Amino acid sequence: MKKIFLLLLVSLAWLSASQVQAQDPYTKLFSGMRAGIGVTQLATTVKVDSITVNGIRYDSALTRHNSRARFGFQAGFFVQKQFNERVGLRADLLYAESGGSYQVKINKFERHTLRYFQFQPSVIVNVAPKASFNRFFVKAAPVVRLIASVHVEDIDQELSRNYAKLDYGATLGVTYMIKISRYVWLTLDAEGYYGFANIEKNNRDIVKTRNRGINWGAGFAIPIK
Repeated sequence: MKKIFLLLLVSLAWLSASQVQAQDPYTKLFSGMRAGIGVTQLATTVKVDSITVNGIRYDSALTRHNSRARFGFQAGFFVQKQFNERVGLRADLLYAESGGSYQVKINKFERHTLRYFQFQPSVIVNVAPKASFNRFFVKAAPVVRLIASVHVEDIDQELSRNYAKLDYGATLGVTYMIKISRYVWLTLDAEGYYGFANIEKNNRDIVKTRNRGINWGAGFAIPIK
């Protein structure tokens, strides 16, 4: 009888622990995939020796020549770890398209497409820790991007080499996770990217171009631990 009672206690404890673990995704390690689209822009400033504005002459000035926005594709993998119900880390490895279109003549544009491999290690904060079947995270991360290829339409392709191979900046965004089943979570992401690096390769003291963008995406996450 004692052995049966002890066996029941052990079984009950094991079932309770399993139930707690099943209901506590914060202690789990997630991996997943995501894909989406973005609206990107090349923010360009050009330093000139002198310029006259409204009859006033300036010896040195910066003129803005921002590109028109364009759409780009983004996809990749991520790993996410929750240390507790509030704070965690997430690392994304992505293929990301950036760029923009510059007007060179009436009804004529140069479309610049920059394709990057992007790495961003994020700090994530859950702002809805009491929710049972969803998680809402605010995230921030430094970003490092290595250029994979450049394509410029309606222009000499030789100019496509004028972009630096390395870009870096920061991203701020949100992730909404919805529990679909015990094994799969749906993820929805929205992020803004602000580039700090001057991606011009030549005449860097005169021309400065930086990446800007907003991205939206969806994916899935699988608990693996």
